Amino acid sequence: MTILAIFRRHLTDFFHGTGDLSMPPVRRESSYTIHLGGQLKKIMNIRLIAGEVMTFLQRDAKLLAYDPIRLQTCMSLYSANLQGLVLIIDEWDTYRGMWKDLASLCAQWPELHFAGIEEQLAEARALKEHWESGDVITTKHSGLREVHIIFHVLLTSNKMDMLESEDINGRHPAVTALRTCMRIVWESDVSVVTIPLFLFRQFQPFMTSAWCAKRAELVFKCVKGYMIEMSSLTHDDQKTVQFLLPDDTPPGILTEMADMITTIFRSPNPFIRLSD
Repeated sequence: MTILAIFRRHLTDFFHGTGDLSMPPVRRESSYTIHLGGQLKKIMNIRLIAGEVMTFLQRDAKLLAYDPIRLQTCMSLYSANLQGLVLIIDEWDTYRGMWKDLASLCAQWPELHFAGIEEQLAEARALKEHWESGDVITTKHSGLREVHIIFHVLLTSNKMDMLESEDINGRHPAVTALRTCMRIVWESDVSVVTIPLFLFRQFQPFMTSAWCAKRAELVFKCVKGYMIEMSSLTHDDQKTVQFLLPDDTPPGILTEMADMITTIFRSPNPFIRLSD
């Protein structure tokens, strides 16, 4: 069967409703326009998203060529509008966890523009003899649904365990690594970067409302500081920072996080001129 015949068959299924075109899980999103800086204010965008991190990576085979997000990602591959994703990784543990899921995902689709993820990780590993918690490596991808660049934040097992504590501060390697990620974002053509707000992929039983509020306040304030610092060093202000919450985050906590954004980040108020 020729490619044209396959396309016609899928197009017929699409218009007659016989094709299975179910969309990936819907993400809950809120968008904000913020002002950064004191005298020379810079306008940027913030998004608060509750969803599964795999929705940024997994290409839905049922959608075939009908996924507009995937098509947009392809068209912007060699543009100045790249999209990045921050992942917290157990240092060099490629046999379980997120790296195993990511490797399996990348193996499903051919990488036509860059080296495979295994080769990229091997090259990165050879750059340093001793890697430390908080080091960041990047991998480039052309086959993922909504991401071009992945920032892998490496943590040792004990630093990963410390993330469960409510008392971590801005000196924790996972938090300081975000500064490295933001520097790369501002120095490159990445226009959208997604950061796990709680520094966890899934919602955990120990995540009480107080724990979530304290962790979110830490990440919000640190990232805001990094944004102000990096924006003062470059003239590229067209950046969007997305804070990702686990998909099963309770609605009450999601509302608290949205309220915290408007408190920590400065939102522009409309100027209203009254007529005489």
